[in-house]
Amino acid sequence: MEQWLSLGNAVVDAAAKAAVQDDLPLVCDLIDRTANHEAQQLADLRFFWKFLQDLSKEEYRLLQSRSSTSASDEAPVEEPPGQQCIATSAGWLRLNVGPFQQNDLPDPERAVLLACSWPPWFTIPVWRWIQTLQWNAAPRLGRCHTGTAYVELLVDFIVSTGVSPPDSLEAAAEVSEPPLQWMRPCTVRQWVCNLVEAVRQLERLAHVNLWGPRRHKVFALRTIGVKEARHGLAQRPRFVQEEIVFDLLLSTVQRNDLEPLRVFLRQYTGADKLEPGLYKAPLGAKMPGFISSTVVLLPNIGSG
Repeated sequence: MEQWLSLGNAVVDAAAKAAVQDDLPLVCDLIDRTANHEAQQLADLRFFWKFLQDLSKEEYRLLQSRSSTSASDEAPVEEPPGQQCIATSAGWLRLNVGPFQQNDLPDPERAVLLACSWPPWFTIPVWRWIQTLQWNAAPRLGRCHTGTAYVELLVDFIVSTGVSPPDSLEAAAEVSEPPLQWMRPCTVRQWVCNLVEAVRQLERLAHVNLWGPRRHKVFALRTIGVKEARHGLAQRPRFVQEEIVFDLLLSTVQRNDLEPLRVFLRQYTGADKLEPGLYKAPLGAKMPGFISSTVVLLPNIGSG
């Protein structure tokens, strides 16, 4: 029996070796043809990329030649004075559309105001101002969320109340009523941060959401030429004095200082006495305190 098994194994081995010998030339031929094909494809690819590079250079040369010829033939066209400013104003004002709804915010409790680190002369106007805000019921969604930048809320708060945030918590404790102006140097960022911090502290103490959801990136200021995202809120409130808010917002953002807001506060006599256009420079006019003759900025009216 063992002899028959050995004979069978020998026959199988012989058949397998014969099959390998028959297929070996075919396998070697396939390997050679595959290697030659890949080498040819690599050479053709290099030739193709060289062709695209030369084609791009020629297209760029022709475009440069055509643009230089067109520039020499056509006379420059000047934009009307203030056209860019008007377009900017229209774009920002279009964000102030409804429908709006007002949150039912109760009056602040006395214990909350006393527990807050910020003085009542600042927190009470903040609370009253938020009570009057009407929020957009259908906020715009998308990758570039419009929202509301904190600096917009700062300007609207000042326009609505005539009160400015203190430049620091220590300075706020030194006075018992809102001062006409703060003498120490301060930045727009400081006022924004102090307003936001006061609202957040009131929210923690009162256990209410005063401003709604926040966002780390909002693009509302793109309408006035600011491409970078800003911190702010997901929803937009209705700015009642929208034209005045726009004038002050544009001048504050472009100057990046508090002088426009300080000038406004020195002349503030009440929200019901504000006149749209009072803080706007006439188009084409050069007035002291304006960065440009075609943008909306505040004149330096009154003494420091």
